[in-house]
Amino acid sequence: MTIDDESIAVGGQPGWAGRDLTPLPYESEISCLMRFAWRNAINRAAFLRHFSLSKAHIVLDRQEFLEQTGWNLIGDGRSEVERELQWTQTDWVTRVFRHCPLCLEAGYHSFLFQCLQLQCCPLHHVELSSRCMWCSGTSPQIGGKELLAAPYRCMVCGRPLAGVMPNLDEHLALRAIESGLVRALEPYAEWSNNIHEIAIPRVQGLRRNGCSGDQSTWCDIGEFLRGVACRGMQPPLMCADRATTNVSS
Repeated sequence: MTIDDESIAVGGQPGWAGRDLTPLPYESEISCLMRFAWRNAINRAAFLRHFSLSKAHIVLDRQEFLEQTGWNLIGDGRSEVERELQWTQTDWVTRVFRHCPLCLEAGYHSFLFQCLQLQCCPLHHVELSSRCMWCSGTSPQIGGKELLAAPYRCMVCGRPLAGVMPNLDEHLALRAIESGLVRALEPYAEWSNNIHEIAIPRVQGLRRNGCSGDQSTWCDIGEFLRGVACRGMQPPLMCADRATTNVSS
């Protein structure tokens, strides 16, 4: 059963559930919204009505969301990685939703998982996936409507992306080790900010100087540029070594 536009009285404000399940450290905005939709059994139409600045697309009114739910998505210290997802920095991040199956079972996704250099979940040490655990279908775009149309579900087969749907007990267990979550992800947040401040300008300079897709016949140009730009920047242990160390002098 879901709450839709017709089931909520005009002018009425529902008593939202899960007010205590507020955003966790380094959590992506879409993860927060999916968890809110899951705990309140609401659909995309209800999001559009109550929290969106647009009635055609979800353009979140963060102040309204804060006032109605108590969930603060404004100025909560999100790193440059999530802001980059609003653009087309395909050298560094992917817009295809990448998840840790164990984190997603707990109703959690970090924006750091979208970094191409990060291959495994720093908390659970399992490989990040951009595919459904059931049918291997590709996950939706992180900024698209699909993730809120059917939270945590594959758009191909309809089954849970992580293999199982989120479990409230698992989510509460993750909250209980919040300090451990911070310790696991903090080095990668710092690394991502260094990428933004140092490496991205380097790549932009390389592209301006003629190093572009014309060389794609002999190498993966994105990987090559990442390797050149990241020389001298020591990555955290689980970042893909090949993106930073396999560039010869």
